[in-house]
Amino acid sequence: MLTAVEKAKQEDAGDSVRVCLRIRPFSKQELGARSCVHATTSTSITLAAAADNPSRQFNFDHVADENSTQESVFVAVGKQIAEAAVGGYNGTIFAYGQTGSGKTYTMQGPPAALMSSSTSRAVDELSSSGRHQQQQHGQQQQHGLIPRVLEYLFWTIGRQTRNSGGRVTFMCRCSYLEIYNETIADLLAAPLDGHNLQLREDISRGVYVDGLHHEPLAAAADAFAVLECGARRRTVGATAMNAESSRSHSVFTIYIESKGEINDGLTSIRRSQLNLIDLAGSERQSGTNAAGVRLKEAGNINKSLSALGNVIRALVDITHGHARHVHYRDSKLTFLLKDSLGGNSKTTIVATISPLRDSYAETLSTLKFAQRAKLVVNHSVVNQDLSGSVLQLQLEIKRLNDQLRSARAAGAVHQQQQQQLMLSTPSAAGMATPVRNSSRSGLDAARFSAAAVLLSSPSGPSRHAAIAPFACRRLDELEQMLAQQMTACSELTGVNGELAGKCDSLQRVCAAQQQTLQSNKLVIKLRDARIADLSAKLRRPTATHTTAAADATAAAAAAPAAEPTATATDAERRIEQLTAELECISANKAVDADKLQLAHQNQELRDRVRRLEAEQQRLPEQLEAQLRQHIACLERNFVAAVEERKATASELDRLRHELVDARRELPLAAAQAVLLASSPARPLQSPRRLLLASLTVTPRRQVRRR
Repeated sequence: MLTAVEKAKQEDAGDSVRVCLRIRPFSKQELGARSCVHATTSTSITLAAAADNPSRQFNFDHVADENSTQESVFVAVGKQIAEAAVGGYNGTIFAYGQTGSGKTYTMQGPPAALMSSSTSRAVDELSSSGRHQQQQHGQQQQHGLIPRVLEYLFWTIGRQTRNSGGRVTFMCRCSYLEIYNETIADLLAAPLDGHNLQLREDISRGVYVDGLHHEPLAAAADAFAVLECGARRRTVGATAMNAESSRSHSVFTIYIESKGEINDGLTSIRRSQLNLIDLAGSERQSGTNAAGVRLKEAGNINKSLSALGNVIRALVDITHGHARHVHYRDSKLTFLLKDSLGGNSKTTIVATISPLRDSYAETLSTLKFAQRAKLVVNHSVVNQDLSGSVLQLQLEIKRLNDQLRSARAAGAVHQQQQQQLMLSTPSAAGMATPVRNSSRSGLDAARFSAAAVLLSSPSGPSRHAAIAPFACRRLDELEQMLAQQMTACSELTGVNGELAGKCDSLQRVCAAQQQTLQSNKLVIKLRDARIADLSAKLRRPTATHTTAAADATAAAAAAPAAEPTATATDAERRIEQLTAELECISANKAVDADKLQLAHQNQELRDRVRRLEAEQQRLPEQLEAQLRQHIACLERNFVAAVEERKATASELDRLRHELVDARRELPLAAAQAVLLASSPARPLQSPRRLLLASLTVTPRRQVRRR
């Protein structure tokens, strides 16, 4: 059983492209011919030796021999991807191989079986004879991957709908297109409307065909009808190797969208697409005798398949750690398969081959292509979106965080168990005993156990020789543990420094907030004093003025009475204003967490800006220092080159002098050779004397002759 941590690691590692191989059986015209391949196991195949090639063995995820049925191929290839598509994963199945190797039969089945699927319900209503049912059952046994995947897909959708009690709903639609001579045509639209469509790329949708018709699906029968209608419009032609050769690449795509309630008001939406692709076969002109239009079609087919091979080769190099640019846009087929190869998809390739020895080169090429494609790594994820209120989303985030913490805790427990198992040491009796001193750390416990084993062992060279391998292994384990501890300490040091910086910034923010609180308290104190003063003035009794005559003093007393009234109204208004300000200040006394967080982030950003400015100021100095070092290195190299040139010049002068001396001594050596040839018995003389002798003897001989 895999733990949650191991499953997460496997998911992060990616999904390799699955490759299944199918061997076409011999036809009636080919009976008695020799086979060049045979399946050794369910996952391996052996290619027989040829003139220049030895026998080779290839391993794949599944190998279907000549006696394999359509049902067995569906179980090995299509069932898993159909279930993943219902679960929200993108999926792709495409058949690859030479012309006449059985790609269309593997993907669709014979045309009669496909037509029987689309009209089975109507025929069942009209006829119920046993003979007809037997014929229909036999035709259904010939169904290819696409009809079987569609039937299993809708059966899985119905099962999930029933199990959820109607809380999960599905919506399906499909499209059908072909790529003929690098031109995209819609097989579900009118001939004039769906011709020469263009590929587009969007961030949210990925690569899609602009203007492609989508047909809604409610059951498998609807999908069979659409498939049969598009198959009748597909471009086919006759060649020397295949009477009904596919002259285009066909792509049947199913779009699945499911909605279901996770909690009250929280809805999960999953969107996926399943691509079922039947590629045109690679072919040689010498084998198909293609000419004219068929030759042009073969050229475009081979060109697109060559671009597909280049894309897979680049993706394999990327998997091995090399930096490569993937040329998806070299062909419309590769651009349409961008997400299926190296992207977000679970991809399976069905490679079909012919067993004939005449097709040995094409079979070997297909096997090499399939072997390379098996090394491509995709990164498939569930295409899921959540919709609901903010509170529900927060609760869902909390639940997911709890699951993450529990998974991490389980991983930590598993890691501790593995460490305890590693720290267990063999006792004197040869049995494994764990370290008992659990209070020690891992490193101290390992040292204690190793020392206990060494001290308890009897003396003697044989015992030491037996302990030596264990001691070496324990020493290696201790070194690895020490390195891990040092790495963890360095990481903790970095985290401690980061936390210390955050604490300093928080302390600065708290100090600023404390100053603000002190100022608010002072303002509140002043406002309270002002309110008390105004209240005392309002409570003070007003002085009454008595007059002698009521009629004479009425007008005079009216004016002094109006002034205290106005003064009281202003004081009340002022008290209300100050009270409102006091309440506002009191409300602002509580520290707002969001403001503190924003202030903390602002302080961090300011510190980061200051660090960047300091680094920017130091950058010219660093560049100048590097430039000086480079100049000094160039100067040293120049001086060394000059010295080397001087040494070379002196060596050339020495060689020149030796050459001059050799040229001077050459006549002397020649004269000595002449004298030695004329009188071999005479003693040897010096070269100078021989030269003088030759010079003096020659004129005398000339005089005598005259």
